[in-house]
Amino acid sequence: IQIQQTVLDEAWWCAAFEAIEQHCHDLKLTDFEYDTLAAVWLFHQHVVDVAILEVGLGGRLDATNVWDADFALITNIGLDHTEWLGDTRESIAYEKSGIMRRGQTVICGDVNPPKAIAEQATQCGAILYQYGKDYHHDLNTVPESDPLDDQLDTKKRETWSTYLPQTRYHALPKPALHGKMQYHNAANAIMLLHCATEQHRLTINPQHITQGLQTVSLKGRLQWVQQQPDVYMDVAHNTDAVEELANFLKNQKKTGKTRAIFSILADKDVQSVVACITPQIDEWHVAPLNHSRAMPIEKITTTLQNQAALPPCYCYNNLQEALKIVLDVSEPHDKVVIFGSFLVVSSLTSHF
Repeated sequence: IQIQQTVLDEAWWCAAFEAIEQHCHDLKLTDFEYDTLAAVWLFHQHVVDVAILEVGLGGRLDATNVWDADFALITNIGLDHTEWLGDTRESIAYEKSGIMRRGQTVICGDVNPPKAIAEQATQCGAILYQYGKDYHHDLNTVPESDPLDDQLDTKKRETWSTYLPQTRYHALPKPALHGKMQYHNAANAIMLLHCATEQHRLTINPQHITQGLQTVSLKGRLQWVQQQPDVYMDVAHNTDAVEELANFLKNQKKTGKTRAIFSILADKDVQSVVACITPQIDEWHVAPLNHSRAMPIEKITTTLQNQAALPPCYCYNNLQEALKIVLDVSEPHDKVVIFGSFLVVSSLTSHF
């Protein structure tokens, strides 16, 4: 939880949990429900103008869906948490559509959205904007004298544009976040901000967009945490996310070995996850997670061994041991990628 880009200290958290306890009494809540209530309580205490809540699982039955959102953004619909949300993109889209509200704006950023998105928007009376139909983006190179670029620095450089209903943002800077998918993510966010401005909920101009793209940071999302060797941390834990990570590595200049530090939870499709990124990995370094939902290390190594072209695989007692050895053996021109779970990233964040 951040307010004005500041992480609140423990005193605020304690106050939030005390307030929740005073009202919940014997009602049993999950950890995520506690965190969600605490976040909203803290937002109220600080009298924020805008509150952003990230759905935890699905949408329809998620704790964040207690509140009626003025704007909702559904990004991509992938096969994850299928035991809870269903095993098709249509069923998962139905669950995610549960955050829509009558008369309110919903944006869907999926490039090939399941039919359930439009169907549920029509049924509940939400105002739907879909990527590829109502807005899109593309990459371009802007010359020095481009007459359309009167807002930004006009040096010749790689830029991109996003096209919205009745307007566009031209010659936008590259997002500070790593990965080609960040252009698409940014287009979704800009579309939401545009709708908020059109409805006079916010006042956003091109300078705001530029500043946001250039300064945005997000822990654990293809986060570059060290140089020589380059170390990246990514909470990617399903096939869609790991494919993006694999594409990022594929597009990087190959200067040395790429070592993966990896573990994953038992309910994930480890076979698909491993298969899509193995061509970009020179060595696997795996360790068990200290969690009740952790996938046994034996299953992880067996899955790796079943790959057609298996890079060397090393096992450790814990992730900290794996990281120490990997950093010791890596050369300055090598890469280290740490991924597979939020738990993998959180357990190693303090090292950097």
